[in-house]
Amino acid sequence: MSSSFHVRRRLQLAFIVVILLIAAAGVTAFVGLGRFMAAEDPLHKADAIFVFSGTRFERPLEAYDLYRAGYAPRMVVTRSVAERRSRSSRRKAFASHRISI
Repeated sequence: MSSSFHVRRRLQLAFIVVILLIAAAGVTAFVGLGRFMAAEDPLHKADAIFVFSGTRFERPLEAYDLYRAGYAPRMVVTRSVAERRSRSSRRKAFASHRISI
């Protein structure tokens, strides 16, 4: 085998090592930045616990845990627009099928 093949092979290996080191440094920086930006403040007592509508099922359960722990005397739970529409359409459907006696 020629020496140019060995040189090219070493350059390819060095390039791969450099790329892997850069990727590892990027992942480490990304994780560190996430930890820096997601600082938690200590919980304080409040007038109410607000639970905004969304797709997370755990939100009301976590709010209830805070309520039971005494962080606030009341909870306020919001609903999405779609949820309000579906409930009102169900009410209309039930109202149209009521039978008067």
